[in-house]
Amino acid sequence: MNIGFWCCIALVPAYLITAILFAVFKGKCAKYITGFNSLPKKEQPLYDQEAMAKDMRNSYLLYALIMLLGAVFSVILSPYSAAAAYFIWGYFFFREVHLDPYKAFEKYLIK
Repeated sequence: MNIGFWCCIALVPAYLITAILFAVFKGKCAKYITGFNSLPKKEQPLYDQEAMAKDMRNSYLLYALIMLLGAVFSVILSPYSAAAAYFIWGYFFFREVHLDPYKAFEKYLIK
């Protein structure tokens, strides 16, 4: 096994465990979403925390799948497949990063 395999496969359990936690505890895990706690406490109930947890669960499952495929392809095809997995993961991860918490969570506002 090459170093690319280990770099990818090491993250798979962490992402799967996190996805399971978001799936089991649902809206209660919303407080662990980065930036959500920076919103005032009185405004937090205005957001659909169940939908936030569901989206985070799906994101972590996607991250686990990307890293798993990166590990498998780094053994089957080339060690550079692990680097490709990290670039793909980075795209999906940074697509969801916002500096303004209101902009980050505006799609979860309960209307």
